[in-house]
Amino acid sequence: MAALLRDHLDICGDIAAEGLDARAIISQAHHFDTWDAFDSFRHEATRSDSTTAAFEASVEAVISGDVAELEHRLTDRPALIDGRSTRRHRATLLIYVGAKLGLVATSVHSERAGVQRALIDLLLAHGATFDNAVAPDYTPA
Repeated sequence: MAALLRDHLDICGDIAAEGLDARAIISQAHHFDTWDAFDSFRHEATRSDSTTAAFEASVEAVISGDVAELEHRLTDRPALIDGRSTRRHRATLLIYVGAKLGLVATSVHSERAGVQRALIDLLLAHGATFDNAVAPDYTPA
């Protein structure tokens, strides 16, 4: 366990000081309530045919500002536009770009690349709305 924790110190931050075990720290750092939930996500994210993997790859396209890749993924799997992260926050792709129901783009990478507006426009063109911004089952931690 110590090696597992050391391998993830870059994402653990201050939660490592709360006295939690390594699995709890890693789960929380990845926005999951339990190790089992994180482990399930981790396995699904590695399956090329899974919705989780497709959504996470789309998130990576948003984060990196890769408009062409996001367009490809949305064309290939239109349902991703209404998809939600399996993480605790249950964010949509639009929420990954915007913040608090506004069009304030939050990804530093896409801002530096100058593609925030293009990402938002692409998501809106594919049917994204802020109407379902907050997941019905979301509860703040």
